[in-house]
Amino acid sequence: GVVLSNGSSSDNGDEADTASVVSTERAPSFDAKIAAQRPNVLFISVDDLNTWIGYTGRNPQTKTPNIDRLSSMGVSFTNAHAASPLCNPSRTAVWSGIRPHVSGCYKNYENWKKYIAEGLGLNSHFKANGYFTAGRGKTYHLSVRGKDGGQMYASEWDDYPKMSEWNVTPPIHRSAGYFKDVETDLEEDDDPDWHTVDYCIDRMLDDRAEPFFLACGIYKPHLPWAVPRKYYDLFPLDEIQLPPHLEDDLDDVPLYAVENISK
Repeated sequence: GVVLSNGSSSDNGDEADTASVVSTERAPSFDAKIAAQRPNVLFISVDDLNTWIGYTGRNPQTKTPNIDRLSSMGVSFTNAHAASPLCNPSRTAVWSGIRPHVSGCYKNYENWKKYIAEGLGLNSHFKANGYFTAGRGKTYHLSVRGKDGGQMYASEWDDYPKMSEWNVTPPIHRSAGYFKDVETDLEEDDDPDWHTVDYCIDRMLDDRAEPFFLACGIYKPHLPWAVPRKYYDLFPLDEIQLPPHLEDDLDDVPLYAVENISK
């Protein structure tokens, strides 16, 4: 089985409208027989994915063949909504099933564990029922630090290493590809997401008796927008179609906010 979840954050403006995919390699019906077989579960979260995915039809220039193929194999929910327009509270709600107005977790820069008790996470439920629980990347907020990094309950995971760093010098600037040019010709394995996916593939191929719950947290398309050159070449700047927008949209925004947008 596969669960695809949009990891909401504060960088995009259309976060309340998201898309999710649930698929099963057998049949799209969750009957007692399938439940008794305790299928493996792959949970994929993609930070700032938004709805610009091929199968949603929201942007005709979107190229997402793998997610589109996954969608065709299962059930897609195109009227799904984030619990909050910020990363930490929305991810906390997804993992715990507790909404921000109930948990009190509203902000990005605080530890969600102040609001959610140990043992309430989705992964904890699987672990308590005999699953091997593992993951890597951005699933919980700041889970990139790994299960021993202070931002997760280590007891709820069998394995969750730190996310890889950018494998380039000089380091990739947060605004690279956004307000700053990408100065480095990147290879696929320079990107931390490459190593996250590689780790998850290895865990799926491991030989173990118990079923697995595996969380694969993809950081992109969150900033920085730095990728190998071949991906930019797919979208020539003079051919990009902008979404509907107001030319004077910033006229009623305070100067401080406008100046920070351009930094």
